[in-house]
Amino acid sequence: MNTRAPEGRQQSWSDDASEQGLLVVVTDNPVGRALVELATVVGRRTTLLADEDVELMPVDWLAEHPLEERDAVVLADHDTPDMDGLLRTVLASPAGYVAMLGSRGRAAKVFASLADLPEETRAKLHCPAGLPLGGRAPGEMALSILAQVVAHSHGTAQHIPGVGTVYLAVSDQDRALAFYRDMLGFEVRTDKDFGDGFRWIEVAPAGAYTVIALVPPTGEDDPQPGGQAPFGFDTPNLEAAMAELGARGVEFEDVTGGQGPVPPMAYFRDPDGNRILLVEGTTR
Repeated sequence: MNTRAPEGRQQSWSDDASEQGLLVVVTDNPVGRALVELATVVGRRTTLLADEDVELMPVDWLAEHPLEERDAVVLADHDTPDMDGLLRTVLASPAGYVAMLGSRGRAAKVFASLADLPEETRAKLHCPAGLPLGGRAPGEMALSILAQVVAHSHGTAQHIPGVGTVYLAVSDQDRALAFYRDMLGFEVRTDKDFGDGFRWIEVAPAGAYTVIALVPPTGEDDPQPGGQAPFGFDTPNLEAAMAELGARGVEFEDVTGGQGPVPPMAYFRDPDGNRILLVEGTTR
């Protein structure tokens, strides 16, 4: 492929592509296939390992093909058979980048299950995988993961790329879920029952990277429902937002601000009495 700029035009890219390691993707699903396709476009060597109807399961393939430090492994399905064994095998290998798809609730469980491993081994794992681009389609998720792989290989990856989760104390998860989903119109990113009375729920505005975990307190020292929410929301038009949400039953306090540099803003409360601020015109 000709990578030269047309004659007379400045070339802002380099023709000297450094040799990169192998990208191993498990398993053969829409995200995995999209990741392999995108990686091929940017010149990465790839291997896609299926986990059904194959002679060699991924963990067996890895045993026959030792990884190197510059290699990367992406586990694109946390329900792959013997995922715990596979994950431990990959983390024990020299591979410099290891990532697994999954919600933040799932990630918490995964890291807890690896508590017996050395901290430096667990630190290799990127879970949830990818940079916070906001997309949820397979190709968009693959793009976010590949961007993180490239950043890692060039030494520019950030271990804390953004605010992933904020926690909101609620007394009734079903009631809170109905409010944020049906009245505010938020997406339900995760609603998972992990057993033993532990249910993890994440909601977020459409396309947002940061999610809100609706968490019931488990003790007196935990945050309790009914206080000031540890976050606020932005809106391009406060008046329109208040009119639409008010029609759905959301009750707002009086609008304040709107003079000088202070933008218009108003508080509302969720069913637990958590006080949440809605601000107009904030840009990120």
